[in-house]
Amino acid sequence: MIHAKTPRLADMDPARSFKRDMYTGTGFALTGTDRRGLEQLLRRRGLDGAKLSPLLSGLIRHKLRNADTIERPAPNTLVSSGCLITYKVGGESARSGILTMSMVPLHGTIPVGSLLGATLIGLRRAQKAVLPQEDSEIGSVVVLEIELMDAGPKIA
Repeated sequence: MIHAKTPRLADMDPARSFKRDMYTGTGFALTGTDRRGLEQLLRRRGLDGAKLSPLLSGLIRHKLRNADTIERPAPNTLVSSGCLITYKVGGESARSGILTMSMVPLHGTIPVGSLLGATLIGLRRAQKAVLPQEDSEIGSVVVLEIELMDAGPKIA
């Protein structure tokens, strides 16, 4: 039996980018405004004066370190602050909310200062991502629909 030779790291093209794959939709991007908002969020403290949790802080730092930056207006396929996002967590039913650059949850909003908001920002429509939780459980979230709020939400 002949086995295919497994590629070694040294055999791979060093110029190849591992940041994101355009064909599978993996990876994420941030608008310049969202990038600045996340940087500000890391410097802020919560209402009780506490800093962000280490898990949330690490997730935001990961997004800042690994995301592509889009300086022009966000395409309607990219989750960015101010958009109405319809998403599904695990096996639950679909939910939606407006992604806000905030730490405070208000009715109908998804604050980026939460693990859900920090996970969603920068994803694309139909993209699935790991959703970490403070209790060490790991779930998943998938983006179903994105509506830019500049023109207002669509009413069927």
